[in-house]
Amino acid sequence: MGTFAWWPRLGCLGLGLAAGWLAARAPLRCKAVGLAADAAAAAAACLAAQALLPAPARTAMLYAGLGALWGQGAARPCPRTGAAAACAWLVLYLPFTGALACLGGGALTLAAGFPALGAVAVPVAAAPMALLQFGPEGALGVLGAAALLGWRERPALRRMLRGREPDLFARWARWSER
Repeated sequence: MGTFAWWPRLGCLGLGLAAGWLAARAPLRCKAVGLAADAAAAAAACLAAQALLPAPARTAMLYAGLGALWGQGAARPCPRTGAAAACAWLVLYLPFTGALACLGGGALTLAAGFPALGAVAVPVAAAPMALLQFGPEGALGVLGAAALLGWRERPALRRMLRGREPDLFARWARWSER
């Protein structure tokens, strides 16, 4: 039985943290470009950690993706919540089942009309799949991503629970009336 080495995991986490922070601090005005930059930063961190650091491939992707989400959350002025980065990371970490979780989160967002709910639901839906495929470390990492996204979305989730958050379709109707 091998030893549990922390330093490769910390290296992957640090690489992801730097990539997420840099993507969140980029002065992007268009939301679509910002979401693409977040997803690209998470994907680049995962692939770089897999190639450069001496951790197993899936472990490198797990910690680099968590670092990218954490780095984006650490950059305060960034209005994006990390859902795009989480989806890109989950598709790389759990290729088929991660894509299914992202599609489920998108479907929940469209059905309920609350993007915050869909953003938190994606990693929660992926956690059992990570447990089955990669064991407790993978499941706890994915649940950690859900906690990070929940923390980032907490104002919108509180408004939603109190009935004060306008749903997505009400926002679109208000925007089209302008």
